[in-house]
Parts: sequence; C-alpha cells; structure tokens
Amino acid sequence: EEEEEGALWEVELAAEQWRSLLRSAAERLSKRGLRPVAVQCALRHGLEREVAEELGEPPTPEERARAQAVRAEDLVWPLGPPARGSKPKPPADAAAPAPAALRLAASRVHVVDGEEGLAKMLAIILAGHGIARLGIDAEWVGGSSCGGGSLSVQWLQLGCRGEAWLLDLPTLIATPSSAAHLQAALGALFASPRLLKVGFGLAADLRVVRSAHGSLRCCCAASAVSPSVDLVNEWRKLRGAGAVSSLSALCATVLGAPLDKRCCLSNWGRRPLAAQQLEYAALDALVLPTAHEELERRRIRAGGAPAGTGLAAHCFCACFAKPVARAALAEGERVVRVELRLGRTFAPIGEGEPFARGTVRVL
Repeated sequence: EEEEEGALWEVELAAEQWRSLLRSAAERLSKRGLRPVAVQCALRHGLEREVAEELGEPPTPEERARAQAVRAEDLVWPLGPPARGSKPKPPADAAAPAPAALRLAASRVHVVDGEEGLAKMLAIILAGHGIARLGIDAEWVGGSSCGGGSLSVQWLQLGCRGEAWLLDLPTLIATPSSAAHLQAALGALFASPRLLKVGFGLAADLRVVRSAHGSLRCCCAASAVSPSVDLVNEWRKLRGAGAVSSLSALCATVLGAPLDKRCCLSNWGRRPLAAQQLEYAALDALVLPTAHEELERRRIRAGGAPAGTGLAAHCFCACFAKPVARAALAEGERVVRVELRLGRTFAPIGEGEPFARGTVRVL
C-alpha cells in the first residue's frame, strides 16, 4: 500500500520477489472482479504460467485479443472503490490542490533512429565551449525478464540544453554501420569533460544497457561515463538514508511538481510510441539536469561547497557561478560578488584538458 498520496516508489526486486508480488496482485485483482486487468498484466509481461493458479482458468482467446489490442494510453486502469477493510483516503483539500505534473512541449522531444539524427543530436549537445549537464535514463520492456531473464532495453534517453533525445536502440544497432555511429556518439558524449552526466540510479541503468546490448559495453561502462553524479544520493540526503528512491518525489520536492508516472510500465517495445510515452520518457531525462542545478543552487546559497570531487566539483563551480548570483538578486539581496577561482588548465578545456584545483564562493 502507498504510504503517501500520489507517491510511487521505484524499487529493485529479485526474481522470486517479483513473481511473489505478481501472484499476490493477480489474486487480489481476480477477487475484486478485475480478472481482465490481471490477464492483461500477465500476458503483456509474458508471465502467464507464473499466475496460472491465481487466474484460475487459462485466458480465453477473447481475453488474449483484448490484451493485445490495448493501447499504451489506456494502460492505467481505474480500480474502482477500495476493497472492504482498506483505509479510506482523506478528502482532497480544495484550498491546497496537489501540484500538476510536469509537462513538456512535443517540439522539444526528438526520436533518434538513424545516423542523421545522431549527428544533429551531437551538434546541439556539444555546441559551445561551456560546461553543461546531460541527463541519462533508459526504458525497457519486461517480457520474461520480469521473472529473471534478460531485459530488452528499447530506449536510451538523453536530456540537455532544454531538449530531449530518445534513442531507439534496437534500430540503431540493427546494422554494423549504424551501431558504429551509435558507439561513437555515445562515447563522445559520455567521455566529454565538458558534460556532467546526471542520472537517477545511473549505475543500474548503464548496467542494464550493457547487459542488453553487448555492442555498447565499452561506451556505457561505468568508468567511461565521467564526470557523473547520481541524484539518488542527493535524494537520500534530503529524506534520510532509508528513503525509498523516487524521481517523481524528488521533482516534487525540488522543482515544485511531480512526474506523471502512468506510462512507467507501458509497452516500450511499440513503434511508434504514443504521445504520452514520448513525453514521459523525455521528462525522465530532462528533469535530471534541472533538478541537479536547483539542488546545487540551494547548497551554495546555504553556504555549502559544491558537491562532488575532482572534475565533477569543478563542473559544478563553472556551472553555478551565474545562476547563484541571479538567484540572490531575484530574492532582493544585494549581491555582492561571486568569486570564481580556477587553475591554469581551465582555459584550454575545449581541447579536453582536465581542470586543476578551483573553488567558487558566494560572498
């Protein structure tokens, strides 16, 4: 049961835990007269055998046809009134309505399924000589993987400079030529010293991508994606070490609005994706740089030092001098001065040289 209104906890389950959860859900849905929902869940994820006992009878041809015809935008089913004995939810407070979920204009979402799209993406992300943040996320389909098999990673999402790119991995690795271009593009982005890679569970996402697509093992290796920062760690600092990871909750806390998670378990193997899926996937990557910027702004405004060590810390320094000053001015303070001190190797950063020691302070 959810502990908070609108909360969605993102957790990793072992194979047996997943099967146990699925069996429990199928049993409860069937008892509540919602067998079609249980059947669709089992068929969509390829786990019909796992819940055969809970379903009672095998799915009929009609049920199979309905499950195959369901649209991605219809995947969130209203479950009707709460079951007997469940705790009723408090009435909504009209004076303090829940914040609307974050939205994104379709013009800022780009599907990349060829070499031309990769080239355009690289040109935009690597434009200029400054330092930027690159949000990274991935979407996959479960199939038999929910029971412990291999995952099928369908999309790799990148968010940077207010734009989001959805990389169609199965299409991009379909031929040796396109696979080589994909490897080169990801290698250039992930190794760039001018891009701070930001994720939420970044190491886990990269591990899944490497496992699903062997041709991307080198460019998606943990050591090859640098500098990087994982916002899961920042979230746990805000909510405590025992807090369950939730990107939507982090956005609600830091950006003032949650993510709409209704497409989380939709069919990412469909082509083309539905409009709701495109927006969901794009936001998952694009909110990461924005959330990180706000977290660092708050940290520095409170007098703390930029987070991270080595090159990542210097990325924070270079990124946040102006935003910190603008924020202080907007709040009516008389700013004073932003002092930025960097080492001798800052100037040739466009040539890929590393940073030397440096700090930033708001005085």
